[in-house]
Amino acid sequence: MKGAGRPRAPITAIMSSVTRPPVAVPLLSDYAASKAGVKGIIKSAALEYARLGITVNSAEMGFVRTHPIDVSLT
Repeated sequence: MKGAGRPRAPITAIMSSVTRPPVAVPLLSDYAASKAGVKGIIKSAALEYARLGITVNSAEMGFVRTHPIDVSLT
């Protein structure tokens, strides 16, 4: 990756880690913890690989509002 022009390392993260304000969802603590871990890895990798000219960033997707989502957030 280092010798490839403008190297990038895109990583995706999913909804529970990006709601604003942060929302706790019952019965999803394991999911929330894993998303927090992914965000930590992204931040650490960005700092570690910056010296090599490699950009690490994430695309954090939202969710589609559906009845099950509404029920879980109330």
